Amino acid sequence: MKHALLLLAFVAAPALAAPPLNFSVEVTKDDAPKVVTVLERQFDVGQGAGWHIHHGIEMVYIAEGEVEMRVGTEAPRILRAGESVQIPREVPHTATNIGKVPVKLIITYVTDSGSDLRTPVEAPSGH
Repeated sequence: MKHALLLLAFVAAPALAAPPLNFSVEVTKDDAPKVVTVLERQFDVGQGAGWHIHHGIEMVYIAEGEVEMRVGTEAPRILRAGESVQIPREVPHTATNIGKVPVKLIITYVTDSGSDLRTPVEAPSGH
């Protein structure tokens, strides 16, 4: 029994060290029907998503790794495991894994019913 408890401590320790996935954001109300989509995306080192928009809001939680986010005309932001960002409706954005390990993102979208989840766009001027 003592060995089982010791083994449990070694197995559970990494899980306890991970940042919690627990955050809230206020969602702007409108009358259009919405779809909520939750998915996990993973990018290898140096990879990412090109410039695009969503017809709704996007909430991104960085579960592992490090990512550079560019949102609209804002300065680039570096986000690390345990951090999150909310991207407003139809604002062009991109993300690139700038770390040394694959990045894992947990993404929640609240988009217009019937719309494409992701629409590629040109980079805003100045990027």
